[in-house]
Amino acid sequence: NECRHNLIYWQGGRWAGVGPGAHSRLGRQHSAREALAAFDVARSAFERTSFDLIYARPGQAVDGWRSELGQAIALHPGHLSLYQLTIEPGTRYFDLHRAGKLNVPAEELAADLYIATQEACDAAGLAAYEISNHASPGNECRHNLIYWQGGRWAGIGPGAHSRLGCANADRRALTTERMPERWLGEVEAIGHAVVEDHMLDSGAAADELILMAMRTSLGLDLAHHAILGGSIDEEKRGQLVDQGLVEIAGNGARLRLTPSGRLVANAVITELAASGPAEN
Repeated sequence: NECRHNLIYWQGGRWAGVGPGAHSRLGRQHSAREALAAFDVARSAFERTSFDLIYARPGQAVDGWRSELGQAIALHPGHLSLYQLTIEPGTRYFDLHRAGKLNVPAEELAADLYIATQEACDAAGLAAYEISNHASPGNECRHNLIYWQGGRWAGIGPGAHSRLGCANADRRALTTERMPERWLGEVEAIGHAVVEDHMLDSGAAADELILMAMRTSLGLDLAHHAILGGSIDEEKRGQLVDQGLVEIAGNGARLRLTPSGRLVANAVITELAASGPAEN
C-alpha cells in the first residue's frame, strides 16, 4: 500500500524516497513500524534510498533525538533528509501553535538539536551537502541539486513549479494549478493547467539563486550570480566574513556559509539577497 507506507519512487532513476512516519502526532498517516517496513521494501527494490525525519518537535530533547537519529543512521540509507519542524501560516500546526496547543523548542534548544544532527551525521560519513540534507559520497539527490544550483527544470502535476530558459538572465517561471481536480479539468480541457507564466527580472532571478545555492555546501557561484544580473555589496559581504558567518571558497569563485552561518542561515541569506541587482 503506497499511501500507507508513504513510498514514492521513480523506477527509471532507481531512486526511492521514504518518509519515516515516526511522527503520527504531526499528522502522519502511518506508524514508525510501518515506515521502517516501507524502507525495507524500497531498499530491496532500489539501489538508492533516502530516509526523512522531522526533529525539533514539541517536547523533544537532545538525547532523545540523538537516539532516534542513531537508529536511522544504523539503517545505512545513503541519504538522510532531516528537517526541523517549522510553523507555517495557513497550516493546522499554525492554528494549534497560536492557540497554545503546540509549542516548538526555543531557539537555543533548536540550535543544540541542529548541532547534534551535524555531529552524528559527520561521524557516520553523511556529509551535509545542503542544510537539511546529508549523504554519503555519490548519494546526493541529483533532482534537488538542480534546484539548489539554479538549473532548469519542468514541473509536472498539481502545484508544480518550473524554471525554463537559458543559463543567462532569461528565466521563465511557471506554476500549475494546486488543486488536483482543477488541475485535471484544465489539462483535459486545454492541454495544460498553468496558472502563472512570467519572466523573472534580473533581481528576482539573482535573489532566487542566493536563496537556493547558499543552502548548499558548495555555496553561491558568484559568476553565475553575476550573469543573472546580481551583485553582492562588498561591505556587507566583508561584515559577514568578519563575523565568521560566510567564507570565500573556490579561489574566490564561490561564497558559502560557515558552520556558524548555517545556524542563522535565513538571516544571512536575507542579508545577501538584500544587496540587490547590479546596475545596468
